Amino acid sequence: MKDAHKDLRLAMLNSICAGWITEHAFCPWRKWRADFAHEEHGIIVETNGNAYQTKSGGRHGKPPDLQKINAAQALGWRVLQYGTSKNETARMVAEVRAVVSGTGIEQAFKVGMAK
Repeated sequence: MKDAHKDLRLAMLNSICAGWITEHAFCPWRKWRADFAHEEHGIIVETNGNAYQTKSGGRHGKPPDLQKINAAQALGWRVLQYGTSKNETARMVAEVRAVVSGTGIEQAFKVGMAK
């Protein structure tokens, strides 16, 4: 993950509520790490896209990454996934704010959807 983009998203998440951490080891039996996690709210935010791929070509959306997301959900985490564009960052802020507050969820998740 590019540091500047990661720092920007972390600042945006912390503007919603303090306590977000990066590279959180959420799974006790694997070395998986969440891009961003908030333990109190039980939320993991994953960013998928070319900016976050490994040197060998990345794995987002491939079976090992899907297994990671499934494990997080099985462990009780609410996992939200986003791309790397500015629109995705704005959508991330709106959706995370709605999930954290428990209000406006329907409206937040309708933004950007086809009619």
